[in-house]
Amino acid sequence: MRESLARAFFRFEVVRTIQTARRSPSDSRSERPISLLISD
Repeated sequence: MRESLARAFFRFEVVRTIQTARRSPSDSRSERPISLLISD
């Protein structure tokens, strides 16, 4: 269960990061570290 939840949350985080990057590239830099921490 934990793996499925982690994957779902990771996908959500990635999508949110991409959407944020499209809106304002400058803010995407601050969003990337969050996704990187989750992937580890």
